This record gives sequence, C-alpha cells and structure tokens, in this order.
Amino acid sequence: MTQWLIRSLLEELGCVYTFLGSERKTINNISTLYNGTSSDLSFCSSDDYESINSILRSESGIILCKRGLERLLDCSTEKDNNKQKVLVFVDNPDLYLSKFPS
Repeated sequence: MTQWLIRSLLEELGCVYTFLGSERKTINNISTLYNGTSSDLSFCSSDDYESINSILRSESGIILCKRGLERLLDCSTEKDNNKQKVLVFVDNPDLYLSKFPS
C-alpha cells in the first residue's frame, strides 16, 4: 500500500494551497466524502452550505476544498476538534484531484 505525504504531493503537483490541520498527514487512498476513512483523500468542489455540512460530516482524513470556504470552515472545525481531519484549500479541487497518482 502506497502512502503519500500530502504536503509533498501537493508541492510536486504545483498546487497553490493553504492548510487547516497537519501538513504532515499521509494518505493511502482516494475516496468520496461519504465513504472516506481517516487515511483517505476526498474533495468537495462546491462552496455552498450543503458542502460545509458534507465536509464536516465526512470521515475522510484529508479533504481538498474550494478556497472560498476557508474562513467558514476554520470557524466550524473549531467546534469539531475531536476529528483529526485536514482541510486543504485550493482554487480548483477536482482539477488537482485528477492529477493525483492512482
């Protein structure tokens, strides 16, 4: 099973990003927001209210999110501090996810 350090992978892909959580988290798989586990990477390409709820409910360890959600999710995750998820904010989450090695 291959593990990737998320920060290294994003830099290799040339992503411009900001983090909420540990930049040293590793991922093993790519999954959906709804089926992800703590070792999975997921993404959310929307930036509406439902997206915020989906991201907060997800069990995925790392979630690529639209940059516009950064301030909203920063406040929301303070209340959700028992989960060890990492949020990565980029301009186009689905584009970067499509570049990740499979």
